[in-house]
Amino acid sequence: MVTADLRRLLGSAPGDLTLRTTMNLELQRLAEGVIERRLETEGAKKNATQAALIAMRPDGGIVALVGGRDYDESQFNRATQARRQAGSLFKLFVYLTAFQKGYTPQSVLVDRPIQIGEWEPQNASGGFRGSVSLRAAFAQSINTIAVQLAEKVGVAAIAETAKRMGVQSNLPLVPSLALGSGEVTLMEMTRAFAAVSAGVETIEPYAIRAIGGPQQSLYTRANTGPEVTGQLGESRAMMLELLQAVVTEGTGKAARLPNTPVVGKTGTSQEYRDAWFIGFTPDLVVGVWVGNDDNSPMTKVVGGDLPASIWRDFVGRAAPDKPRTSSVVQVSQPKSTGSVPQPASASIKGIPRVVDTGTIEIGGQLVRLHGVEGARGRMGSQLAQFLRRQEVTCEPTNVSEVYRCRLGGEDLSGLILAGGGARATADAAPELLAAEDQARAARSGVWRRGRE
Repeated sequence: MVTADLRRLLGSAPGDLTLRTTMNLELQRLAEGVIERRLETEGAKKNATQAALIAMRPDGGIVALVGGRDYDESQFNRATQARRQAGSLFKLFVYLTAFQKGYTPQSVLVDRPIQIGEWEPQNASGGFRGSVSLRAAFAQSINTIAVQLAEKVGVAAIAETAKRMGVQSNLPLVPSLALGSGEVTLMEMTRAFAAVSAGVETIEPYAIRAIGGPQQSLYTRANTGPEVTGQLGESRAMMLELLQAVVTEGTGKAARLPNTPVVGKTGTSQEYRDAWFIGFTPDLVVGVWVGNDDNSPMTKVVGGDLPASIWRDFVGRAAPDKPRTSSVVQVSQPKSTGSVPQPASASIKGIPRVVDTGTIEIGGQLVRLHGVEGARGRMGSQLAQFLRRQEVTCEPTNVSEVYRCRLGGEDLSGLILAGGGARATADAAPELLAAEDQARAARSGVWRRGRE
């Protein structure tokens, strides 16, 4: 992706170049690990084999991008190259166009059977609700309301809205476009949601901040964004109200985060071939797609299922003010050669003996590390070598013999999981799951190829 941006900016540039990108490697590893975890645990039973994710800042700077499950097996970038049906995700453009034509979230239409030629759009519920506000219709993703809106404002006007907001794929001017029958890329749809987040008509995604040649700077991105347009500015607040309703009371409840405002939209194409969730917080705009390369149906996977869960897993651990487990260890000098056994209610301090990667012994006291499923063999031997002559301090938890241990100011459980020395327990804290995701993405330790 970055190489393609380079060619677009400079064409063929001779000599060595130095690129400064927008990518955040910690968030990239987190994104890869979250996708692998979800597909590994749920993919087989739901017949979902692939996923893609794009995370960008509100100005369009891409911080993480996952184009598929395994680059070694397939270099096809599902985030930027794959064109798939958007399903109800495309209703973003239907409702924005309606707001620009004078409708409001409180406007009421009737959810009823409709027929256009031989086409009879159905709701996912199979029934009809009668009179509903546009706010409720969007939150519950009622298809008949979107189709009626498209008839009233015009399919061509909806396609024009999508084009202005960054959708470059060809869109069929047919009634079913209102329900996402057109094929689009995850990048196109994510940048459209980023435009709503920023309150501007369009956002240009970018991955390169600067390009340096051997002797001089060749490119520096101007720190300016597109100007706010009047139409989107007037309809943005109404759109945000609807997007928030999707998460608080509609089809996107699985994306909710504690103490963080979240807005977004789900999308599911016919026969469960594609499932999407795109949403944003004040700091991040993130789009997720799940499906199969051969376009085969998944097992009833909708946008509020796997995509929303992947979105929540990633964004919930990507908060900029959240401390994350570091792979750098600051080791303190040992102060003693051991300690006497102490009751489980007291702190324990000393040089440990490794039982397995989730269990150590200090002065005869057995200590189980919180959030870690221990592994023996080579992993245990490596941990023993790593901890040789190093002192740890362990504080008890509310579970018998389970402790939170620190080594040189670092959480020992996090260090072990980040290095691939073990798997996390099901009830592990989010920061420990994030550390495991990093190791899984890097295929370190227990996640190395051939060890599964």
